Amino acid sequence: MRDAIYAAGMSLLLVILGLITPLDRARSNECGAVSRVVELAEARKVDRIQVYVKGGPVPDATSRVKVSAGQFGRGLTVLGGGLWGLKFGPALEARSLMLTVEPGPTRGVCIDKIVLLSGSDEVAIVTP
Repeated sequence: MRDAIYAAGMSLLLVILGLITPLDRARSNECGAVSRVVELAEARKVDRIQVYVKGGPVPDATSRVKVSAGQFGRGLTVLGGGLWGLKFGPALEARSLMLTVEPGPTRGVCIDKIVLLSGSDEVAIVTP
Protein backbone atom coordinates (compact mmCIF):
# COMPACT_ATOMS: atom_id res chain seq x y z
CA MET A 1 0.00 0.00 0.00
CA ARG A 2 2.81 2.35 0.91
CA ASP A 3 4.52 1.66 -2.44
CA ALA A 4 1.31 2.44 -4.36
CA ILE A 5 0.91 5.75 -2.53
CA TYR A 6 4.57 6.60 -3.23
CA ALA A 7 4.18 5.75 -6.96
CA ALA A 8 1.01 7.86 -7.24
CA GLY A 9 2.73 10.76 -5.49
CA MET A 10 5.75 10.52 -7.81
CA SER A 11 3.48 10.47 -10.90
CA LEU A 12 1.68 13.56 -9.65
CA LEU A 13 5.01 15.28 -8.97
CA LEU A 14 6.26 14.49 -12.49
CA VAL A 15 3.07 15.95 -13.99
CA ILE A 16 3.39 19.08 -11.86
CA LEU A 17 7.03 19.49 -12.87
CA GLY A 18 6.05 19.05 -16.51
CA LEU A 19 8.28 16.02 -17.04
CA ILE A 20 5.31 13.99 -18.27
CA THR A 21 2.02 15.33 -19.53
CA PRO A 22 -1.48 13.89 -19.08
CA LEU A 23 -1.32 13.07 -22.80
CA ASP A 24 1.72 10.84 -22.18
CA ARG A 25 -0.22 8.98 -19.50
CA ALA A 26 -3.19 8.50 -21.85
CA ARG A 27 -0.91 7.07 -24.53
CA SER A 28 0.46 4.50 -22.12
CA ASN A 29 -2.89 2.84 -21.35
CA GLU A 30 -3.37 -0.92 -21.59
CA CYS A 31 -5.04 -0.59 -25.01
CA GLY A 32 -1.86 0.11 -26.89
CA ALA A 33 0.01 -1.11 -29.94
CA VAL A 34 -0.04 -4.74 -31.01
CA SER A 35 1.86 -6.47 -33.77
CA ARG A 36 1.23 -10.15 -34.38
CA VAL A 37 1.93 -12.68 -37.12
CA VAL A 38 -1.07 -14.89 -37.90
CA GLU A 39 0.04 -18.28 -39.24
CA LEU A 40 -2.59 -20.28 -41.13
CA ALA A 41 -2.51 -24.01 -41.96
CA GLU A 42 -2.65 -23.16 -45.67
CA ALA A 43 -2.80 -20.08 -47.88
CA ARG A 44 -6.22 -18.42 -47.57
CA LYS A 45 -7.89 -15.38 -49.05
CA VAL A 46 -8.94 -12.56 -46.69
CA ASP A 47 -11.36 -9.93 -47.97
CA ARG A 48 -12.97 -8.67 -44.77
CA ILE A 49 -11.88 -7.47 -41.33
CA GLN A 50 -14.24 -7.24 -38.36
CA VAL A 51 -13.06 -5.45 -35.21
CA TYR A 52 -14.99 -5.84 -31.96
CA VAL A 53 -14.26 -2.95 -29.59
CA LYS A 54 -14.88 -3.22 -25.85
CA GLY A 55 -17.24 -0.83 -24.09
CA GLY A 56 -18.77 2.36 -25.39
CA PRO A 57 -17.34 5.45 -27.01
CA VAL A 58 -14.25 6.96 -25.37
CA PRO A 59 -13.51 10.61 -26.22
CA ASP A 60 -10.40 11.04 -28.39
CA ALA A 61 -9.74 7.26 -28.53
CA THR A 62 -8.93 5.75 -31.94
CA SER A 63 -6.91 2.83 -33.23
CA ARG A 64 -5.72 1.85 -36.70
CA VAL A 65 -6.10 -1.88 -37.44
CA LYS A 66 -4.18 -3.25 -40.41
CA VAL A 67 -3.78 -6.70 -41.95
CA SER A 68 -0.89 -7.24 -44.38
CA ALA A 69 0.26 -10.02 -46.68
CA GLY A 70 3.74 -9.27 -47.94
CA GLN A 71 3.83 -5.75 -49.40
CA PHE A 72 0.04 -5.47 -49.63
CA GLY A 73 -2.20 -4.41 -46.76
CA ARG A 74 -5.61 -3.11 -45.84
CA GLY A 75 -6.64 -1.18 -42.76
CA LEU A 76 -9.39 0.69 -40.98
CA THR A 77 -9.63 3.18 -38.16
CA VAL A 78 -11.94 2.31 -35.27
CA LEU A 79 -13.33 5.12 -33.14
CA GLY A 80 -15.25 3.56 -30.26
CA GLY A 81 -17.30 0.68 -28.90
CA GLY A 82 -19.15 -1.88 -30.99
CA LEU A 83 -18.42 -3.66 -34.24
CA TRP A 84 -16.37 -2.07 -37.04
CA GLY A 85 -15.73 -3.70 -40.39
CA LEU A 86 -14.07 -3.35 -43.75
CA LYS A 87 -14.77 -5.32 -46.93
CA PHE A 88 -12.14 -4.96 -49.63
CA GLY A 89 -10.98 -6.31 -52.96
CA PRO A 90 -8.91 -7.73 -54.32
CA ALA A 91 -8.52 -10.15 -51.44
CA LEU A 92 -5.20 -10.66 -49.69
CA GLU A 93 -3.97 -14.24 -50.09
CA ALA A 94 -1.26 -15.75 -47.90
CA ARG A 95 -0.42 -18.39 -45.33
CA SER A 96 1.20 -15.82 -43.04
CA LEU A 97 -0.48 -12.48 -42.29
CA MET A 98 0.74 -9.54 -40.20
CA LEU A 99 -1.86 -7.93 -37.97
CA THR A 100 -1.10 -4.57 -36.38
CA VAL A 101 -3.03 -2.28 -34.05
CA GLU A 102 -1.70 1.26 -33.65
CA PRO A 103 -3.28 3.58 -31.07
CA GLY A 104 -4.34 7.05 -32.18
CA PRO A 105 -2.50 10.26 -31.28
CA THR A 106 -4.28 10.63 -27.92
CA ARG A 107 -4.97 7.00 -26.98
CA GLY A 108 -6.16 3.72 -28.39
CA VAL A 109 -9.48 1.95 -28.07
CA CYS A 110 -9.60 -1.41 -26.27
CA ILE A 111 -10.13 -4.14 -28.85
CA ASP A 112 -11.84 -7.37 -27.77
CA LYS A 113 -11.13 -9.41 -30.92
CA ILE A 114 -10.36 -9.12 -34.61
CA VAL A 115 -11.91 -11.53 -37.11
CA LEU A 116 -10.38 -12.09 -40.55
CA LEU A 117 -12.86 -13.41 -43.10
CA SER A 118 -13.03 -14.80 -46.61
CA GLY A 119 -16.57 -14.04 -47.73
CA SER A 120 -18.59 -15.25 -44.74
CA ASP A 121 -16.02 -17.90 -43.66
CA GLU A 122 -13.84 -17.16 -40.64
CA VAL A 123 -10.17 -17.44 -41.53
CA ALA A 124 -8.78 -16.41 -38.11
CA ILE A 125 -9.86 -14.87 -34.83
CA VAL A 126 -7.19 -12.82 -33.07
CA THR A 127 -7.34 -11.47 -29.52
CA PRO A 128 -4.83 -8.64 -29.10
